[in-house]
Amino acid sequence: MSYDDESSSMTIKTDDVGPWSYLNHDVLSLVMMKLGVVDFVAFSGVCKSWRSVALGNWRRFMVSKPPMLMNISDSVNKDWQFCLEDHERRKFKTTLTHSTGMCNCGFTCGYLILLRIKTNKDFWLVNPITRHELFFPPAPWEFNYVLGFTSVLVFSPSISKLVFVILAKEQICFSIADEGAWNCVSTFDFQFYKDLHVFKGKIYTLNYKNYHLCELTLNLEPKVTLLKTKHLVLDKDLFFPQLGSCGENLYMMDCSICDDVINVYKLDFGEMEWVPFQDTGEEHGFFVGYVFDHIDAVKPELWADPWSHYPRYDVGNGGGHGRYFPETHELPKHSCGIRYSLLPRYLTLTLDLLILFQIGVYLIGRQSGMDMTRRETRNHNDDDASNSKTIKTDDVRFWSYLNHDMLLLVMMKLGVIDFVAFSGVCKSWRSVALSNRKSFMASKPPMLMNISDSINKDWQCCLEDHERRKFKTTLTHSAGMYCCGFTCGIASVLVFSPSISKLVFVMLAKKQIWFSIEDEGAWNCVSTFDFTFYKDLHVSKGKIYTLNYKNYHLCELTFNPELRVTVTILETNNLLYDRNIFSLQLVCCGENLYMFLKEGLFKDDFNVYKLDFGEMEWVPFQDTGNKHGFFISQAGHSAAVKPELWAEPWSQYPRNYVANEGGHVRVFPANDGWYFPHECLNVNLLDESS
Repeated sequence: MSYDDESSSMTIKTDDVGPWSYLNHDVLSLVMMKLGVVDFVAFSGVCKSWRSVALGNWRRFMVSKPPMLMNISDSVNKDWQFCLEDHERRKFKTTLTHSTGMCNCGFTCGYLILLRIKTNKDFWLVNPITRHELFFPPAPWEFNYVLGFTSVLVFSPSISKLVFVILAKEQICFSIADEGAWNCVSTFDFQFYKDLHVFKGKIYTLNYKNYHLCELTLNLEPKVTLLKTKHLVLDKDLFFPQLGSCGENLYMMDCSICDDVINVYKLDFGEMEWVPFQDTGEEHGFFVGYVFDHIDAVKPELWADPWSHYPRYDVGNGGGHGRYFPETHELPKHSCGIRYSLLPRYLTLTLDLLILFQIGVYLIGRQSGMDMTRRETRNHNDDDASNSKTIKTDDVRFWSYLNHDMLLLVMMKLGVIDFVAFSGVCKSWRSVALSNRKSFMASKPPMLMNISDSINKDWQCCLEDHERRKFKTTLTHSAGMYCCGFTCGIASVLVFSPSISKLVFVMLAKKQIWFSIEDEGAWNCVSTFDFTFYKDLHVSKGKIYTLNYKNYHLCELTFNPELRVTVTILETNNLLYDRNIFSLQLVCCGENLYMFLKEGLFKDDFNVYKLDFGEMEWVPFQDTGNKHGFFISQAGHSAAVKPELWAEPWSQYPRNYVANEGGHVRVFPANDGWYFPHECLNVNLLDESS
């Protein structure tokens, strides 16, 4: 076999159909921005090319995602159930394995904090989406679930490790991942301090008596700096002040559950003063949690989805007003669960001294007893936009909303195996796949197929495309079986009968032709003709042909609506009787029927003849080498294919140019077998008109 210079070319043309990994990165980015957070994780795992796009754009992606509600139904004796719900009530559910007997202590950077309350009381942090797990040693104090604690997970660039920081029992302790020990910050009295929040690479905690800040930096020697703020005059003390941030601003917010008076203050770092936050209601949205939980401020331009999808109310605040999104729903009495708001943007990486762990989802708000099925707006004077479900073409939307023209463009870039996965994503994608599968499969070039059989084990099947990419699978229940070829193979064909709407399996064996109708469990023999010296079966134009290897006559089989077989001898005029034929097969392409000959076991002499139906004569096929390619297999089905059916160039395949009665043909031999995507979804349709 020889390769010309083209065989090394890997040029990808923009108008060509290429493998999934070659999809244009601009198109990939557009597709990625249509996904939800859970789909994004799956997207990044498709291949190296897609992962590169995901990692290069994950900051922009996560910032564009609006909050989601999260519910955890914990149980004493069972693993916990985890559910994410977006603003359109789409849900993602999973089970947190090994969570039985754990105690839920909140969230940090997308990690659920679990404590083993029955054994050694160590900490288990698990990301419910990515399944990444972290383990930290038992707390250096006796755990009190009623008093609780607050925590953050940060990343230290100096040691390239994650650090788990906890504020509890009037002290701050931290544990470095994989070191199995706790270190306490003993240089400061943290009495009256609560909440931990990371802002610009530093950790802040808040004094709920005088609203001073304490700034913590985790160098080799932890450093604590007290940031005194000017006296804040309030009508009454804040019930449970918490810290939040957005961009360059740090906020303090009262998350009182006693009334609907919610106030937000922004820290003026120049004056070190908490000032009432002035907002028109359109600039910020505050997602509010409750006791021992988090808040966050978000600007609407960070997501494409409108505010109107969320339950909310506007509350007076120092002369201005803000827009707030609280958790206020209740679970039925029989339900036991914890509900959170989820801010995907906390997957983004803060490039400061301490950075949030990049693979996580920051979850805010917790209240025991909330309903995942109800969604009511507390402000009964909301505008009409709150019920709007309009899908704008310039909005970031979900996978199933991707424009079908764009989906088709993406689909045509896939490989055959990827196409199967593509069609299983959602109903919208499946619709595109089913309605365009013929054009898709017709565009796919042949793949090599290898089956490693074993007597005592299930067989291994491997498909390999022209770029040497492989797909491997196990043929279950194949142990102890024998391979007789492929459907549409050397001595059998699979056809479809329109009259009975069933598949029919036709086989040539023991000098007879048999057929069996799907689900009927019986064989029928065509006994009106002697098929001695006949070999191969091939379907062309709805009729089945077999070939006499002595005189090269054809036998044509047609089925009528009652599935009675008519056998017609088609005698041919030729002078091929002196050939020493080792292999003989029928193939067709378009309107033409071909006979492929190979002389001798150890020869590379291939000859192709085309049947002239007018003269009933086999004539040497004259080809320049660019019009047809003959994919020949000694172990299975062969085919003639025109190059315009696929975008991939001929040069990608090992091939032979073979003299053919004065002309030459392009032959692609395979020792094992060829798998033809352009045929796999097009079962031969019988012509039953006669």
